[in-house]
Amino acid sequence: MNPQQTKIAIVVLLFAVAGGYLFYQLRAGDETLTQPTPTAGEAGAERPGFARIDFDVDTLVASIEAVGLNYELLREERDIRDPMRPLVRDGVVLPTDLGDDDYAKYEAVQQQVSTMELTGIVWNKTKPVAVVGQRVVSEGDTFQYLFKGQDERITVESIETDRVILRADDTIHTLEFKE
Repeated sequence: MNPQQTKIAIVVLLFAVAGGYLFYQLRAGDETLTQPTPTAGEAGAERPGFARIDFDVDTLVASIEAVGLNYELLREERDIRDPMRPLVRDGVVLPTDLGDDDYAKYEAVQQQVSTMELTGIVWNKTKPVAVVGQRVVSEGDTFQYLFKGQDERITVESIETDRVILRADDTIHTLEFKE
């Protein structure tokens, strides 16, 4: 048999199988239509595995009780993240494990970092140096800022060829060149 004849034989076989299946389905459907269907009052009206339940819809609706939800209390008890707090800002994934006070501090650090401008990097393997605003900084140098009346520090963690990594407490912030 050549390839063309093989394809024709396969198509004919598929049509025969599909036709037989269709005939079987239509024949089975006719049997169910010819059987009498019991009505609600007759025996056998209930389907196997199901029981008939009588209930009053008005009583059911009246029994529904509205319960107030104190979301703040629930959030504190279960340590749930505030759904209104953003997960990503300016392409940076924000930490989700911060409490409200820590988050406020994180926001203050982000605001402080956003005011800093990386204007240059002189990079070498032993002692890279960066220019942030008008200040020349090396790894380990700190910036101070006020948060709720207290001095806080942002430390220069590392200087790379194209960015400066800053650390404030346990959070990392990146300072990159602005275009």
